Amino acid sequence: MQLPLCSRTKDIIEPILKPQWWCKMEELASEALKAVEDGRIKIRPETANASYRRWMSNVQPWCLSRQLWWGHQIPAYKVSSADGEELGWIVARSLEDAESKAKSKYSGQNFSLTRDEDVLDSESCY
Repeated sequence: MQLPLCSRTKDIIEPILKPQWWCKMEELASEALKAVEDGRIKIRPETANASYRRWMSNVQPWCLSRQLWWGHQIPAYKVSSADGEELGWIVARSLEDAESKAKSKYSGQNFSLTRDEDVLDSESCY
């Protein structure tokens, strides 16, 4: 068995399984494809057109890596009941927006919101 080592400290790297966030890409890809088809965007060189169309026609949800500390904080809030049970998640631009969405979704319930402390990797996914 080969143990992965940190390139700087030579410490053993032990993977920690964590829930992952996924971003739906179909709507974005559809709009990007339409922009090329109606001529608003031109693909250069022209030979790359077929590859672009193939990529945009077969797009999959994008996994947002959360493992690096220098990325952007994920705009997600865990909704917990008064007794600490997880009710679900709200994605929102601000705490106020999250509270508004949670009040609408969990009306009549006492809840608390906790911001996800993990961050997005600003590099490409692995």
